[in-house]
Amino acid sequence: MTTPHTPIRPLWICRNCAGPWPCGAARLQLFREFADDRIGLCVYLASQLEHALVDLCPTPPALIHGRILGWVPPMDSYRPRLRNRDERLP
Repeated sequence: MTTPHTPIRPLWICRNCAGPWPCGAARLQLFREFADDRIGLCVYLASQLEHALVDLCPTPPALIHGRILGWVPPMDSYRPRLRNRDERLP
């Protein structure tokens, strides 16, 4: 059984690879899970950011924000999955 790429709090390191969470694998997993819901991804990560700001104090908040939430692509480059090959995005 594979260990999920979830955070170990209060250190905010990955349970699987011990890298800073969200590690590359966690980001990919989250991006897939929220592929059609960028707002949902941002809400989830914002809730994680709130916890991380408390746990990782006195780390500068801008660094924590960049790590937890700053990797999400801007809205204009975030594209939903197509249901089938024949669909076209507007």
